[in-house]
Amino acid sequence: MRWDVEEAYKLLKTRVEIEAFSGKTARSVHQDFHAKILMMTLCAALAYPVEQKVKEEYKKEKTGNKYDQQINKTSALSITKENLVQILLRGMHQKGIDCMDAIIENSRDIIRPGRHFERNKKPKRLYHTCYKPIA
Repeated sequence: MRWDVEEAYKLLKTRVEIEAFSGKTARSVHQDFHAKILMMTLCAALAYPVEQKVKEEYKKEKTGNKYDQQINKTSALSITKENLVQILLRGMHQKGIDCMDAIIENSRDIIRPGRHFERNKKPKRLYHTCYKPIA
């Protein structure tokens, strides 16, 4: 029952790196947090129609496959992050969205029910703020 919530936390913490802020002031932390949440929300809104289409088209009953399929949310987030400027600022709304839809639709994952694996606990990254990775 908690799997969707756990996946959302994983997406926030590892893929979006919600805890990695670009500055130390309260204002910069506030801006980074809200910018990342806005990006995730836009990604979810833009990927939802494609996700419904993929779930409907790639059901195991229709395709003859063993399992159903869904979109890869990490890939969708990455594509949204790359194309966000073109979509919002450069006036290429429809072209950017169509391109995103095609790429997101082609990056699918198989839904395998009942899988369970132990979590791999990684050591915390230790780096100085001067040597942060470029996002």
